[in-house]
Amino acid sequence: MFFAQDTTYYDGAGAAVTDTSLAIEYKIVEYRGNSDTATVRTFFMSGKIQSEENYSDYSQKIRDGKTMWWNEDGQKIFEANYKLGTMDGDRIICNSNGEPLKNETYRDSAYGKGNVFTVVEEMPSFPGGEQALFKFLRDNIQYPKKARRKGITGKVYITFIVDKEGNIMDVKTVKGVSPELDAESVRVVKLMPRWKPGYQNGRPVNVQYNLPIIFTLKY
Repeated sequence: MFFAQDTTYYDGAGAAVTDTSLAIEYKIVEYRGNSDTATVRTFFMSGKIQSEENYSDYSQKIRDGKTMWWNEDGQKIFEANYKLGTMDGDRIICNSNGEPLKNETYRDSAYGKGNVFTVVEEMPSFPGGEQALFKFLRDNIQYPKKARRKGITGKVYITFIVDKEGNIMDVKTVKGVSPELDAESVRVVKLMPRWKPGYQNGRPVNVQYNLPIIFTLKY
C-alpha cells in the first residue's frame, strides 16, 4: 500500500523545473509506508507512461524488482529484473515496434567476468571526472547531417557496463530519439578511454552505467 507521493517535472536537460511549460516529462515517486521502498514512474507530458522502476531503498537508488521502459507510442523497449541492486533474471531490449532485439538471462547477476552491479560503494568514473566526461562528449559528438537537416533533437539514453578493468562493454541504446542520433551516441561511448572501475567492499567490480546524451541545435 502506498502512503506518500512526490511529483517532479523535468526539462530537456534533465533539470527539475516548476514551470510545466518547460517540462518534457514528469516523475511520480510513490513510497510504501514510512520506509524508503518506492515505485518510481516517469511519464511523457502527454500522460503516457515512460518508465516504471522499483526500489527497496530509493535514497540509495537500490533497485529491487522489475524495471520497464516504453516509448511514446506505448511500445515496451526495455525490461529487466533486479535483486537488491544487481540484475537478476531476464533483460529484454526491444526495438521501437516492441520486437525483442536481445534477451539475456542473469543468474545471481552472473555476466561475463562476474557479477554486474547497478549501485556500488564507489561508482565508476570517467578519467578526470564529470566535467572531463562532458568535454569528451562535446569534442567527439558529430551531429548527424540528416538529423540536423530535419531539426531532430532530444535525449538518448545509453547503457553500458564498466568492467573490473575499467573497459566499456555491452553498449546499448535503452531509449532512443532517432536512428541517426542513437547510432552517434553508441559510437561516441565506444570511443571512450578506460574508466576508473567501480568498487564494492574495496574490490573492483563490474557496474552497469546509464548515461543520457543530449542533442540540441542552436540557430
